Amino acid sequence: MAAPIRIFKQENSRNLIFGLLILALMTYLTYGLAGGLQNRLSQNPLLIAVLFGIFVGNVFKIPQFMRTAIDFTIAYLIKTAVVLIGLNISVQVLVSIGYKPVLLAVGEAVSVFIVVYFFLSRVMRLDRQLCILISAGSSICGAAAILATASVVKAENRLITLSVTMITLMGTFQLFLYPYLYHHGYLESLNDQLFGFFAGAGIYEFAQVYGAGYAVSDTAVNFATLIKLIKVMMIVPMVLLTGHFYNYKQQEKNTVNQVKFPWFILFFILMVILNSIFTINGTVKFFLGQTGASFFLMAMVALGLKTDIKNILLEHNFKKLIISAVFIIGFTTFVAYFYTLGTNINIQATNRGDQISQTIHHEIKKDYYGGKEIFINIGCVKCHVESLHTKSSDPLLLYSDLLIHDMGPALDDKIIQGQAIGTDWRTTPLVGIGNRSRYLHDGRAFTYRDAIIAHGGEAKIVRDRFIDLSQREKAEIFAFLDTLK
Repeated sequence: MAAPIRIFKQENSRNLIFGLLILALMTYLTYGLAGGLQNRLSQNPLLIAVLFGIFVGNVFKIPQFMRTAIDFTIAYLIKTAVVLIGLNISVQVLVSIGYKPVLLAVGEAVSVFIVVYFFLSRVMRLDRQLCILISAGSSICGAAAILATASVVKAENRLITLSVTMITLMGTFQLFLYPYLYHHGYLESLNDQLFGFFAGAGIYEFAQVYGAGYAVSDTAVNFATLIKLIKVMMIVPMVLLTGHFYNYKQQEKNTVNQVKFPWFILFFILMVILNSIFTINGTVKFFLGQTGASFFLMAMVALGLKTDIKNILLEHNFKKLIISAVFIIGFTTFVAYFYTLGTNINIQATNRGDQISQTIHHEIKKDYYGGKEIFINIGCVKCHVESLHTKSSDPLLLYSDLLIHDMGPALDDKIIQGQAIGTDWRTTPLVGIGNRSRYLHDGRAFTYRDAIIAHGGEAKIVRDRFIDLSQREKAEIFAFLDTLK
């Protein structure tokens, strides 16, 4: 098959553009179809997209101009979507949760990749490329990892489609299973935060992780998202190492199959760096995120369109695939739970630190020192302005600028109002906070500390300064907030 860019130059560009427009229309129909299904399935549009593409591709004959657009989408839009994932990750977020959860998440991913690949290749004796793709998807981040890996091992489209379909179906099952186990008491050792680690480590797709966390609590959603982002970061070493390993094995067999360096991975790293250094406008980040998600859906539809069900039914032993799916779900669930119990020590230590800080807070509550000065020095007053002037020039004590700010992905409620997107929030006045029992814009936090830690986006610099404070200084800020009644 000629390279898509060569086809683009040789054939009528109008045909390619027209084909991409039709593919985009089919993707839009996928959005509508997913939205009309049961809530949990609507949070798995990738599965709906690939099944929709398979249905259309096997019922209707695909014209040639559409095939050109499909090849272009699979070759280029997939890589662009992977690059845009980097906008969801920053070094500051990874640092804020501590090193132990990061190491445990990485350890869990490596363990799953090695064991799943060994089981599929040595026990089930499946196609080697299929083993690599399924291992990548089950250990890192589902379809995104599969598509990124497929580009460096030159995987066949039918194998890509099969692995994506398997991963999304297995993840959908986990999406129902994990919250059920938690709510019915089968995961007694976990609290909401630990469940977030469990879901982020064990479930494959990012959207499925979000859905499982959402079924438990906001705390579970936030922590599950962070853990999943850590695993998404592993796309970089995973793709590089897999490509090198695959190329080495091909050379051993004297097979000419040159694996080129995946340059799109460098752009992925660049996106992470930019997001760590600069505060990207919330509207721009939202647009780019939606663009990446749309490209992924277009790629899923395109892969489905190229899938010949008859050939798959004839070539693949579905008994082996079912056994493989059961093993992978069971193993990833066990390993995720095992590593989650390991991170419990770290979280308990953090909770003990919070208790110490709260104890100091109560000790100095009646003898307040310099909490206001610390509040000012770390930059809280950038948004929580002490007072605003009325028309009569009289100061109105609010501790708010009453403006809208980007608060980062952890506080994204997915609601769009006018030009304000889900990450945009109006600064909540702090006057009266001493009389409240719940905090933040929507009352999701139960302590001052949790409310401050949840700040991201424009406020992440101030949040990081707060994290660096001593327990005494944090307690003095808490005591100052108690005076705002």
